[in-house]
Amino acid sequence: YVAATDAAMVATALQPDAVAEVQHRGRAGLQRMLIYTAPETCVAHRAAPHGVHRLELVPTALGGLAVARFTELADRPVAASEPITMSRATFSAEGPPGLGVLSSSHVRLAPADGGAGAGGELPWLDCGDQGLWLVHSGAEEVTLTPVELAELNQRFEALWEGTGSGGLA
Repeated sequence: YVAATDAAMVATALQPDAVAEVQHRGRAGLQRMLIYTAPETCVAHRAAPHGVHRLELVPTALGGLAVARFTELADRPVAASEPITMSRATFSAEGPPGLGVLSSSHVRLAPADGGAGAGGELPWLDCGDQGLWLVHSGAEEVTLTPVELAELNQRFEALWEGTGSGGLA
């Protein structure tokens, strides 16, 4: 016997329209969550200690809020107006100069077999009082662009267009 909500979770996880991988590096270290999307429901999948896997059924319209909660996203002041560009090597070794990075987050969305949406990526840094920064990685350089929460939310909504998910805020 499988309860109806459990059956819906399993069905969504086994045959999603799209799959999002959310990585968040913060105080607790690197954490990952997968979100399987379908027209009516999303399933948030997180690994727990001792080989336990946690599945949470989320209405698709609230999928963005699940990402925001997982990444500890908060509204921050915009402390700069100009982008910062540095070599990929400097960014990897030292991080962005002058920014106290509290956390980094990265959302990757890929359509499943025949699923909706084109897919894409949205990486950002949370630098506390120094604001939120979009991360644009090129072959040789990394550019950080200051961003308000409202714009980050618009970019998330554009990424998830077609999944039925709401935004981050």
